[in-house]
Amino acid sequence: MIIFFFLAILANFGLPGTINFVGEFMVLLSIFKLTIIIPLFLFLGLLLTLGYSLFLYNRIAHGFLKNEFIRFYSDITRKEFFILISLIIMIYLWGLKPQILINFLFTVSYYLFCLI
Repeated sequence: MIIFFFLAILANFGLPGTINFVGEFMVLLSIFKLTIIIPLFLFLGLLLTLGYSLFLYNRIAHGFLKNEFIRFYSDITRKEFFILISLIIMIYLWGLKPQILINFLFTVSYYLFCLI
């Protein structure tokens, strides 16, 4: 479970190769064309997200556990494993090939716009 949590934390702060990086890059690039001041504040927010995410992971993964808790603790079930692995695969697949998702969203938004 902690491996899936670590991969999600990496995606949370926009590691290149994740869908969050693609989204943040597109937002920063579009705002950077308007002004240079706002992207600096957004970059500060990205750094704060990085710091908090690593702090959160450190506290959860390397925190103090009691032996009584570990004795009755079981990790994830097979069903939870397949759900988590499918989510992680989508996060990293769409991060490496974002055009798949962008084309789909463009097509859906185009047809919804035509209905209006």
